[in-house]
Amino acid sequence: MGKNLIYITLLLLLGAAVSCGNNQNKPTETQESTVPDKSIAAPAVTISKSIFPIGDKNFKQGDTINIGFESDKQIDSAFLYLNGVQNTLPPTDKQWTIETSGETPVGKTGFRIELFSDGHKESRSGSFTLLPAAAPKDYRAAIVRTYPHSRNAYTQGLEFYKGKLYESSGEYDKSYVHILNFPSMKAEQEENLDARYFAEGLTFLNDQMYLLTWKENTCFILDPESLNELERKSYNTEGWGITTDGEVLYMSDGTHYISVLDPDTFSTIRTIQVYTPEGSIPYINELEWINGEIWANVYGFDIILRINPVTGAVNGIVHAPGLLERSDIRPETDVLNGIAYDKEHNKIYVTGKNWPKLFEIAISPAK
Repeated sequence: MGKNLIYITLLLLLGAAVSCGNNQNKPTETQESTVPDKSIAAPAVTISKSIFPIGDKNFKQGDTINIGFESDKQIDSAFLYLNGVQNTLPPTDKQWTIETSGETPVGKTGFRIELFSDGHKESRSGSFTLLPAAAPKDYRAAIVRTYPHSRNAYTQGLEFYKGKLYESSGEYDKSYVHILNFPSMKAEQEENLDARYFAEGLTFLNDQMYLLTWKENTCFILDPESLNELERKSYNTEGWGITTDGEVLYMSDGTHYISVLDPDTFSTIRTIQVYTPEGSIPYINELEWINGEIWANVYGFDIILRINPVTGAVNGIVHAPGLLERSDIRPETDVLNGIAYDKEHNKIYVTGKNWPKLFEIAISPAK
């Protein structure tokens, strides 16, 4: 399938996710104390004729973005609020200039302009979307080796840790995490979750396992050897996939957002928006950190995204259709989900929910 058709299909079937954005394009900062005393502001009046850009205009990385206003009144002061940062203008200017590059995070960004004139204040809001400058490259997944996999595993998280393969399985009253001997794929140890929890993705950081739950806003931190619970962390979104670069955590919630989390406090450091030049890609699911990229399943599709963790731009799309034989498919066989990277041997493995097989795959450019 060609790139354009792939993007159109994704966008039509998935829909473009709407967000307020956390784009990190930051003009020169000034201090909040430069805002005039709001006690002088009279009831709202019209100071500007219009602001720009309007209508959520699209730009591409490398573009210059002008944000401003039109007014025939004497402006005493003007402020732009962008990504929580306040930016001022000289009274004679009517626009802010933002330079972007290939390293500028992509996505939708909201902004607010505050104008003060003759003791009156006006506040107006707008937005714009920054798209990746380059289209993602297409890749194909080819089967190298096949291993057995439990048809009863509704795979959510899949990751190697100290030579063992760890897997979490979802669904209410059926969720568990187990340790698999590799390559025999025989379960050595298993821990069931309470019936009220739906297990999701897992990852390892600082010799601890982080195990998400779907709608329960709870991350279990477990001892990797015993699978005993050490503590719990809370978050205010759904939990889908999780991975780490060795310092921070990256968590998906089923939208086109990936949250970068402090592993100690679980507070959000920043937010990544996943975009191609055609728009946002929602339903980001299981995550794996591979050679400086976030690899992500897209729920319901036989593709894996290769995401730039700084900008959110999709660097590549790995197409993985037809991994299962027809004879492998039963009514309970569900979607592709689960990516495990064996860093020691530089090998990638994938499986799916209730799939009878785990596959080592090789990635090559699509022709």
